Amino acid sequence: MPVLFWNINGFACDESRCKLQELLKEFKPDIFCLAEPKVHCTLTFLRGLYVDGYKKEVIHNLVGRSKGNLWIFWSMDIATPVMVNSSRQAITIKAEDVFISFVHASCFQVTRRSLRQQLSSFDNNIPWLVMGDFNCVFRNDEKKGGCTPSTSAINEFSDWLGDNNLFEADSLGSKYTWANGLSGVHRILCKLDRVVIDEAWLMKFENWRYFMSMVMESWNAPVSGSPDYIYPYKLKRLKAAMKEWNFRFFGNVNARLKQAKLTMEVALRISDEDPEDITKLNFAKEASVTLQKIRMRQSIMLKQKSRNKWLKEGASNTSFFHATIHTRRSSDMISELVDDDGNVISNCDQIRDYTVSYFESKFNGVELPIDEQLFHYEHDTISTEESHRMDAIPTYDEIKADVYDLDDDSAPGPDGFSGCFYIHCWDVIQQDLYNAVTYCWEHQRIPNGVNSSLLILLAKVRGANTLRNFRPIGLSNFFFKFFTKILSTRLGSVLDKLVSEEQVAFMKGRNIHENISVASELVNDLKTKHKGGNVGLKLDITQAFDIVSWSFVLEVFRRYGFSQQWCSWIYSVLRSSRISILLNGSPDGFFKINRGNLRSLHNLLELLGKYQTASIQTVCHQKSKVYYGGGTLSRCRTITDLLGMEVSTFPDRYLGVQIMPGAVKYRHISNVVDKIKKQLSVWKGKMLSFQDRFILINSVISSYAIHNMVVYKWPQKFIQ
Repeated sequence: MPVLFWNINGFACDESRCKLQELLKEFKPDIFCLAEPKVHCTLTFLRGLYVDGYKKEVIHNLVGRSKGNLWIFWSMDIATPVMVNSSRQAITIKAEDVFISFVHASCFQVTRRSLRQQLSSFDNNIPWLVMGDFNCVFRNDEKKGGCTPSTSAINEFSDWLGDNNLFEADSLGSKYTWANGLSGVHRILCKLDRVVIDEAWLMKFENWRYFMSMVMESWNAPVSGSPDYIYPYKLKRLKAAMKEWNFRFFGNVNARLKQAKLTMEVALRISDEDPEDITKLNFAKEASVTLQKIRMRQSIMLKQKSRNKWLKEGASNTSFFHATIHTRRSSDMISELVDDDGNVISNCDQIRDYTVSYFESKFNGVELPIDEQLFHYEHDTISTEESHRMDAIPTYDEIKADVYDLDDDSAPGPDGFSGCFYIHCWDVIQQDLYNAVTYCWEHQRIPNGVNSSLLILLAKVRGANTLRNFRPIGLSNFFFKFFTKILSTRLGSVLDKLVSEEQVAFMKGRNIHENISVASELVNDLKTKHKGGNVGLKLDITQAFDIVSWSFVLEVFRRYGFSQQWCSWIYSVLRSSRISILLNGSPDGFFKINRGNLRSLHNLLELLGKYQTASIQTVCHQKSKVYYGGGTLSRCRTITDLLGMEVSTFPDRYLGVQIMPGAVKYRHISNVVDKIKKQLSVWKGKMLSFQDRFILINSVISSYAIHNMVVYKWPQKFIQ
């Protein structure tokens, strides 16, 4: 909804009317407001005022014989606005389900009280825009010349915006909106006119005018074929159009920023040589506005590269912000690798070939037969009704909910489209997306290229130089995520009855601290004397989330009551998305305390062997641990030789918490203190503001202590 405000400073002369006609023809606003018309709003004057395309009615704030300093007009294409409230300083109207307030303030304190009264009748969910002359600056740099702005007035303006959840909208053109008409050292420039909006307004009217028209033009171009061909093709065609648009409107941001800085410096130098030349001063203003716009684009680009989702706008260009980017670039660089034979590879082509070969052999493992005894135990299955619900074709509401539920700021896949695009362009793409998803689901097929992913390697440990120490992360296309999201959402609705109650990690509605508490209690009983002693096992599953047999996964689904249609559809998705099934465990393996009975240990090893053969997931004996107590040393050696694992002692880490017998000592949780100190050392100095450090402490530091305190009562010394 285009809205125009003009402090016309006299509406009787022909020159003002001609200028108004030009503005209306150029911007075509639905609603426009004139401040300080300085004429009486009579029927005779309104009849003589002809504005093509606008109604001759007017909303004003004149009282008695006053002339009124605010007149509001509206287009014939919209419904007649309703005046919500009016005062000498402001008028608020409701038009097209939005609130618009026009301000012409001689004193912002009075205007603030007037708007506060009007707010009492507002629905907070309806978008609200306030525009006009506030007669008050918001920052010190918004005034040039004259006396220094009043700090109390600036704080009052800032508090008013914060109390009403308002923020300033982006603006184009000159930075300063008022001048005292003088030149030289006596010249004063101020930004007194502005537009402020709330979040609801921003969500309803975003500044995507040209972008959206370009998207609609490309998307609505004709194309024929099946729905699973049309949608990917339109994405591919739109991507090419967006690249061209991005090059024309943004280009190389860094190069344009350097050019804008140079232009700004030249413009200021020329203006300083002749301060009375208004043309040169206006050129300097335009250069300043251009520089600010390019800096904002660079900040957006850098924020995406830094990948700090907690980062607020106020910290978008700090030293910490840039340091994070440099740190990420250096840590993500793989300069050399050590292969399985111990050879060092430093050539880029050799690193590429070795990496591809490694993951091809890893993900294309041999399918082995499944031992039937793995399923010889009682377990629940899903009902026939639940099975039909799993197979049902997704509805429009289900697909839309997934679009808005997925992370809109996540890294995009090979097609380059993130969730942000899907949300903002939902009205344009929704029908084609729905047709494609339902067609693919009905025919149980994924179009070629849709399931392509970018494989990113993240180091598990500092200084990683073998591929085993890198965690592969697949960046899938957002379109493909709809299928996995629907599958996981539906599976989550029945998972609680299928997974045993001992498994609490990554299960919605269950608390991971329950396992930690049980492990802590069992550790206290470990030294209790028993025949054969007590044995605790902490098993580490090698590449637990990366390697699993597809046939084993499908067999598990069949045994739990899922239909053949569901299994076939899962198999299609699994070609680029893997599901990891653990044996009553977690990423750290599972923790089990048992008597040191050799028969029990042999049975456990036999079960693990069958599971490893069927699932291809193997126990890493080097990382797994044995805890022994309540028996002889010779018995301990017999057990460790049988299991092929190292004996470990307490305290030890389990699910991120130090497990130890007895009361917690300061030395037991000193690692948490060191971890906090390590984080704080990065945030010290001038790299982050106080507000940014406060956000980090609340979102990061506090979680370290809370996760440990839930299980153990910490020493008073540390709490103080």
